Amino acid sequence: MRSVALRVVLAAALAALAALLLPGGASAAPGCAAAVDPGDETALNAMIGKVRKAQGVARMKRDQVLTNVGRRKSMAMANGAAFAHSTTGKLPWAKGAAAGQNIAMAPSATEAFQAMLNSPGHRANLLAPGWRFTGVGAAVRCDGMVFFTINLMAPPPA
Repeated sequence: MRSVALRVVLAAALAALAALLLPGGASAAPGCAAAVDPGDETALNAMIGKVRKAQGVARMKRDQVLTNVGRRKSMAMANGAAFAHSTTGKLPWAKGAAAGQNIAMAPSATEAFQAMLNSPGHRANLLAPGWRFTGVGAAVRCDGMVFFTINLMAPPPA
């Protein structure tokens, strides 16, 4: 009987430890919710603008709809949703315009940005000359990890 009780206690302790250590696990802790991170949004927007300017690529206009959609996606990932793009491959907020999306997870905007610049696909997406609108959403998980969604869009079709 004593060994069964010990196993139950050990299993509960291991489950609690796993909830804290596994990705997304910290967000499951009671009283711990992700929060929008406007400071990291502003920082990432500035970095994107600076690198586009340095590369001679047109500046993008910030779009509140794209920002709001990015925030929702980042909040969902920070609260345990899959760290992934849309499963359908479609970005409904684009409403027929060409669109793209980068997602990242890092302790800071600087680290997320550097990771994207080091990834040929993400870098090409950030520097694509056709993008005219952007919205960056950031959400910080209670363990400090920040989830970023960068939505990019060309002008809507005429």
